[in-house]
Amino acid sequence: MVEWKKARELEVELRQLGISSDEVDLLELMPLVEMIWADGHAADAELCLLDSYIEELTARINAADRDRPVDVSQVESFVLPFLEQQPRRDLLQTLRNIGLQRLLQQPDADARKQRLLAACLDIGSAAVKHYPYPMGERFSSEEKQTFFEILHTLEQTERDRRHSN
Repeated sequence: MVEWKKARELEVELRQLGISSDEVDLLELMPLVEMIWADGHAADAELCLLDSYIEELTARINAADRDRPVDVSQVESFVLPFLEQQPRRDLLQTLRNIGLQRLLQQPDADARKQRLLAACLDIGSAAVKHYPYPMGERFSSEEKQTFFEILHTLEQTERDRRHSN
């Protein structure tokens, strides 16, 4: 009963945010969107890395046993509004939390988590504002903070899942 209630509350929350139940798997992209916007700029190199991840995510979704296949253009259409202008930080955090909860429910959660964290690191290091940069400044402090927030959310969600089972 509790799981059903949580699922229903999540569905209502997503609907209020304008996200359909068919798009919930795409929320895995939100940590990457957060990394892109961490320093206040969506750099071309970061967007190219996101495109690669979108293609990979689309392939994984379609490889799963789904009734309706997803097209890369559908995924791009979903994420585009989050890239046209910087979304509110609290919105990105909410969507990140939901997306990571969903990611950790997948049978290949460990592999997905590793790919996601690797992509976050790639995005964080893709665009340096100033060259030469001081040692330890390849990532901006904002990117580092965002990365550690994403990592903390993953760890907390994993702990919560273990305690609820």
